[in-house]
This record gives sequence, structure tokens and C-alpha cells, in this order.
Amino acid sequence: VLGTEPIAMRGITMKGVKALVGVVPVVCLLVLFCAAQADAKWPAGGKVICTAPGVQVEASAVTDGAGGTIIFWGDNRSGIQDIYAQRIDKNGLRMWWPEQGVPICVAVNPQYDGESVSDGQGGGIVVWLDQRYGATEMYAQRVDGDGNPLWATNGILVAGGLNGLGLYEAISDGQGGVIIAWDDWGGAQYDIFAQRLDGNGNLLWGPGGNLPHTVTAIGQDQLSPQLATDGLGGAYIAWEDMRLPTAPDIFGQRVTAAGVDAWATNGKGLVTGATQYSGARLAEDGAGCAYLVWEDWGAATAPDLYAQRMDNLGIFQWGAPSVLCTAPMQQWDPRMIYDGYGGAIVAWDDFRTGVDQDIYAQRVDPLGIT
Repeated sequence: VLGTEPIAMRGITMKGVKALVGVVPVVCLLVLFCAAQADAKWPAGGKVICTAPGVQVEASAVTDGAGGTIIFWGDNRSGIQDIYAQRIDKNGLRMWWPEQGVPICVAVNPQYDGESVSDGQGGGIVVWLDQRYGATEMYAQRVDGDGNPLWATNGILVAGGLNGLGLYEAISDGQGGVIIAWDDWGGAQYDIFAQRLDGNGNLLWGPGGNLPHTVTAIGQDQLSPQLATDGLGGAYIAWEDMRLPTAPDIFGQRVTAAGVDAWATNGKGLVTGATQYSGARLAEDGAGCAYLVWEDWGAATAPDLYAQRMDNLGIFQWGAPSVLCTAPMQQWDPRMIYDGYGGAIVAWDDFRTGVDQDIYAQRVDPLGIT
């Protein structure tokens, strides 16, 4: 109830507690302590998470399921970037983890570009790019709510021995594990690969369970995969695709919990046509389907933003896309999240003033109405 600070730090000594217990019902004492906890304020300017020597960068955070958060970051205290983590409660108080964080990966050479998801059990899973053996590979580690790494020391190899890992995204599989998708230079073009790890760190997809699942293997580049859960342990994947003469276009795939493609081999064309489309982002819709947002370059140098909702067959549910923004100048780099009420909220960079780049946002409901 008291969090992690000594009782005396809250103005109540242990001697005082013993005296109170003798004269005050226990339930009243608990109410007193809970009220003190609820009134705690975070410091102005933010809470210090790590002040170790060197540079700390690339923070990502996940919920701990109890109102607090687990924060992962890249840490240069050793002179080479490693991965560390810390947990704080809803009042910004450090839990019982070490003051300067828990080392997640301290292997040789840099570890960087970490992305994290909740494990749904009070802990988190972090994925990162790793150069411990020279080439850029991908590793992952799970940490529990007590700060204990649960998988192999310095993480589990997710993707290695490939020619060149590019952009990637990770989401929770909703069952204690993680799903990751990335683009990879195979020597002739970029293709899309994916992998799922369960809560024990077992690789579930791909040949023999130890190689990634191939989402695309077709001519021209497929780039920048984005993910959303399908609510059944699998994922929707959308990416920028260069296979058609009108490229770029938006293609997608649903991969089931078992690692099987549910749509056409090499993906289904989602947004294609005479103009160019890019910047795809996905979000769950809370009903096993997904929202898709993209940049439409029909205005040549000034992309606008549109959205659609699709079912688990990749079929759009609205007769026409929802128009999110067609203001003058550029709207780009959209980011989208499920709003918890069946709709989605999209935020983006906006240059409509022609002077400064600003941030705008819009909500779209399940019927496509903004």
C-alpha cells in the first residue's frame, strides 16, 4: 500500500504505526495510507528514470497492468549502447528494481532501436537490433514485474543470418507473447518477414519454428510493415509495395496464430490505383478486424490522409474511404491507435500553414464518420 518509500519518508514512523494499530481499526489505517498514496504528485518537469554515466536514448514504455509502466531504453554507460529497463508505479515512484535500471542486454557491440510490448502479466517484452556478431540481427527479451529477465541471457535471436534487416514493428499477440514484422534486403529486393514468440521465448512461425515466416517473396520492394492484432493470436500486416507500375501501393496480409497466410500469397492489394499511396498504419478495432490509414498522393506533392476499416478477409467495410484530412499542403506520417470504443484516433504531421509543421489529429468511428 505504501509503495517503495520508507514509511518515515511519508511523515509516519514505524513507532507511530504500532501506536495507531492499537487504537485505530485496521481498515481506517489502510484508508489513510491509500489516501496518501493517491495524493502523491509527479515532480514538475518530469520524473528522473536514469542518471547513469553516458547517454540514455530511444526510450519505449509499456503498461505494467497496475497503473504504472516499464520503460526500456538504449544505454551507453559502458561506452557501447546496451538495453536497460526500469519500472515505476502510477505515482512515479521507482519499484524495487535497481536505481539505475536492470540490464536487459549487455552483449558486445551496439544494441539499439528497441521497441516494447506488454506481456499482459505485469511485465514486458522488448525487441531490438543487435550487432554483437557484426551483422545487424534482431533479438528479444522478456522481463517480469520484479525486473527478472526470463529468457536467455542477453536475449533470444529472432532473425539472424539475413542480408540486411530494415524497418520493423512489434505488437503483443494477446497471449503473453509478441509478433514482429520487418523488411529485409534479400540481395535483390526488400521482402517482408514475420515471427511470433510465445511467453517462454519459443519461436512459433517459420520452417521448423526457427526461421521467420515469409510474408512476401516477389519482385520489387515491399517496405515498412505495420501490424495490428487480429484478436486470435495472429496479426494483420500492411506495407508499402512496389510491384505494380503505379507504385507505391498498399498491400496487406493476415497471418494466423499458427503462422499461416489467410489471404493471397504475397499479400492482397488493399489500396491501389492510378495515384500513389504510402505511409500505411494499422490499428485494431476491438472486434477482431482492423483500421487502415494511408497517405494519398493524388495531389502530387501534397499527400492527404484517408482511412478504411477491413474485416478478417481484407474486405473494406465502408463504401468509400473516410476522409481524414485534405487541408492544403502536406499531411503525412500518420500514427493510429484504437480508442477503446470501437473507433480509432489518428495523429499526423501537418504543413497546412506553409510556415511550420504542426500536429493535428482526428477520430473516426466504426461507421467511418469523423
